[in-house]
Amino acid sequence: EIIVFSVFMLFAMMVGFRYLYRNHTNLTRFAVLVALMTGVLAMHKSRQYFLLNFPYLVIMITLTFKAIKEGKITKLAFSTPKVVSIFLLLFLFVFLVTSTIYNVKLSIEKFSPGQNRKIALKYAGGMEEGMNIVAPMSFFFNEVENFNRIQGDLCYIQLQKMDTAVYGEGFLKKAATFDAELIMVEPYYQPLLGIDHYNVGDTIANYEVVDKTDHSLVFKRLH
Repeated sequence: EIIVFSVFMLFAMMVGFRYLYRNHTNLTRFAVLVALMTGVLAMHKSRQYFLLNFPYLVIMITLTFKAIKEGKITKLAFSTPKVVSIFLLLFLFVFLVTSTIYNVKLSIEKFSPGQNRKIALKYAGGMEEGMNIVAPMSFFFNEVENFNRIQGDLCYIQLQKMDTAVYGEGFLKKAATFDAELIMVEPYYQPLLGIDHYNVGDTIANYEVVDKTDHSLVFKRLH
């Protein structure tokens, strides 16, 4: 969902960068500075950081479209303005279609209280009250009242900044210090936490892998 915009943005910048730098110098410098500083300072790269620069990139793309339409960009090393306009419109169309599909899918599937209730019943076995768990951030939706405490799996990525031992078995040991009885980690964070190689039946640091699906890796504490 990001690569389509990246291709669209890079192509637009190739076309309009010289014009933008000459005629909108401060905007161009600021956008480049934000991109560089974000890349340097962000320890754990995430798509959320991209939002900082997104408005300025959209403005620059819009100004590029406007300059081509008004005939202010006439010389291009690799093609003619007419052909470039066609490609820009094509990339824009692909970006809008892809974004719409992804956003609809996200709104329907990601934050589904009903789905979260089924997962809770499946793994917690009706013992949610008083239970401390680690789960994806979306699990907070309608489930936060059913458990004693829910920690987002993302918080352990943040803990790694202060303690590199929060990895593999170290991640499970750290979860144990928070008295986590059930741990559910989504696929994106599994390799970052060093647990993606574990399989059902494995026992690590007093936790057993009870399920491994396309949606999560599930550990349950042994009693």
